[in-house]
Amino acid sequence: MIQRKQSLYLLVSTIVMALLYFFPIAQFMVQTTNYYLDFIEIASVVDAKKQVVSQVYPITILLSIVVFLSFFAIFLFKNRNLQTRIITFSMLLKFGFLALIVFYIYKFGNTFESKLYLQTSFIIPIIAGILDFMAFKAILKDINIIKSYDRIR
Repeated sequence: MIQRKQSLYLLVSTIVMALLYFFPIAQFMVQTTNYYLDFIEIASVVDAKKQVVSQVYPITILLSIVVFLSFFAIFLFKNRNLQTRIITFSMLLKFGFLALIVFYIYKFGNTFESKLYLQTSFIIPIIAGILDFMAFKAILKDINIIKSYDRIR
């Protein structure tokens, strides 16, 4: 049921979160070297060679779970109560994902005493969380409409 408002919100939320697979989240400048934090690692590119500094598997796992849950929630339109619970859990995971990113930024920044440049993709989990909240409100509105029809009978 992709024509429902909440399904569109969830689809856009899924697509927006999936964009994090392709764009870096933050950039660090240590003296003359640039380091990038993306969904799988902290690495630098020097002379067209990628040098991995650290793997960030918790970010990778959490991002995969969040994208899957947002996509899976689209198909739960017949079970609205379960859909609202999954969306709520997904919102919590998105803000936990953001907290994990901040942790890695803080950890790497203190280790190498670097300058931090946040990329625009840093706000993607916030945008996706807002879209999830809008979907949650639309589902609650549907639940209230269905309850009102039951009272009329």
